[in-house]
Amino acid sequence: MKKGLKKILAALAAGAMLLSMNMSAFALTYNASTTYTNETTATVNVTNVTAGANDQVAFLAENGSEIIYIDQKTADASGNVTNFSFAIDLKDAIAAPTIKVGSTSTAAGAATSIKLASKTASATSNNADYGQVIVDATTVYGDVVKVYVAPYSGYAPVSYSVNGDEAQPITAISNEGYITVDLTNVSGETAAIVVNFDEADAGDVIVTAQPATKLPTGRGFTVFGTASNAVEFGALVAGTEGEITNVNQSDIANLVPNTGAVKKFAALAADGAGAFSITVEDAEVNGAYVLPNSISVATYAVGTDFKTATAGTVSLVDAE
Repeated sequence: MKKGLKKILAALAAGAMLLSMNMSAFALTYNASTTYTNETTATVNVTNVTAGANDQVAFLAENGSEIIYIDQKTADASGNVTNFSFAIDLKDAIAAPTIKVGSTSTAAGAATSIKLASKTASATSNNADYGQVIVDATTVYGDVVKVYVAPYSGYAPVSYSVNGDEAQPITAISNEGYITVDLTNVSGETAAIVVNFDEADAGDVIVTAQPATKLPTGRGFTVFGTASNAVEFGALVAGTEGEITNVNQSDIANLVPNTGAVKKFAALAADGAGAFSITVEDAEVNGAYVLPNSISVATYAVGTDFKTATAGTVSLVDAE
């Protein structure tokens, strides 16, 4: 029998069962929840179903009067039913869908709501003079939200908090300029996000997840620093922190760009306060630097003031 025809017959059988189930005084017990899958789909999870021994158990999901899913399963000798999941359109999940579960020995009880939970998100800067932020979507149906971050010259985003909870460090900014904020632990329906900016110190390392469409391997990093009274400044990159630490400050000026164990990448300019940033990207063009998975990064300055920062290790992950 073709799978499609078999599925249709199963749905018809389940529908008939829902109409003819034993009208017991007690309804089946179960747990049902809906989770966000992507921009078009949500997933309904049905667990802990208890039924009679070897019962046929029917599942019916509806959006108003429209049937959006129907199926049936067979309970084992102990009345246990295997947990299962099914996909529904996101628009149905956002509306007010319900589910009914019944069996050959127990009636379906009142419909259970399986509406997809949402959160209302907002984003602000801890100091409007340091930078601006904007949330990607006011209504969030999944567990993450994008917050676009625009630091002003001389400042860097260092952390964020949600609903006043402990601040989380910012270690990644996408090439499009956003950070991804996890809302998994937000229990309420409101997520107030605060992005904390601070003056950009030498050695503030921000990893960027570059889009694979723009770079061969989709990886890179950005360094913020200060270079007062310096004639040259930028980033040092090596495989380990020790390799950078072993470079004498007086030798930095003699390092050959993009060559050797410790590679030097000079920034093009700084603002009036000496603040600068430099982004190093993976590229296999004209012998450009190809980044390993784990690197050590520090800023440097050559001139009147030497301001080489303590090196920090950065783990680079391929962009999805």
